[in-house]
Amino acid sequence: MRITGGTKKGMKLKTPKGKEIRPTSGLIREAVFNIIGSDIKGVHFVDLCCGTGMMGIEALSRGAKKATFVDNSEQSIQIVKENLGKTGFDANSRVFNENALIFLKNLAKYLKNDERVVIYIDPPYKDEKLYSAIIKYIERYLPERNILLIVEHRINIDVDIKNCDVFKVKKYGNKRVSMFTKNDFF
Repeated sequence: MRITGGTKKGMKLKTPKGKEIRPTSGLIREAVFNIIGSDIKGVHFVDLCCGTGMMGIEALSRGAKKATFVDNSEQSIQIVKENLGKTGFDANSRVFNENALIFLKNLAKYLKNDERVVIYIDPPYKDEKLYSAIIKYIERYLPERNILLIVEHRINIDVDIKNCDVFKVKKYGNKRVSMFTKNDFF
């Protein structure tokens, strides 16, 4: 997979063999960042259930100030660290080998100095219970910041987040990307 835009556009990143880790497609990445546009500059980008780290690295390439990568798979974390080292973005990144729900419980602590945050949520499609648990934790633990939440999910799953406004919902084949804002992100 290649970075689709920004300072590292075209750079090829490591992806795993097999289907355990599902990187976000280039079409979806490009579409998401076209929607966000220049508002990505200076944000803290959180890549939750990050897999290869492609979304967070793309955000850094396009001007995000820093990125946090979270995944409970050691294989994913190793790939993220290799990709960050290759791009040189490791200095302004944090990587957590931890359960997404535990991370979300401590979200306010990790975001305490950040005014603008983008959180990209892409849990494994096969784990529908994790989707609903993540949404419940987001609703409970989302701090008062200017936040853009982006959830990538199967088309047959509806996502709604209390205390956030629906910004956009887009369909890409059998996938949907739902975007929500809290406070004044844009």
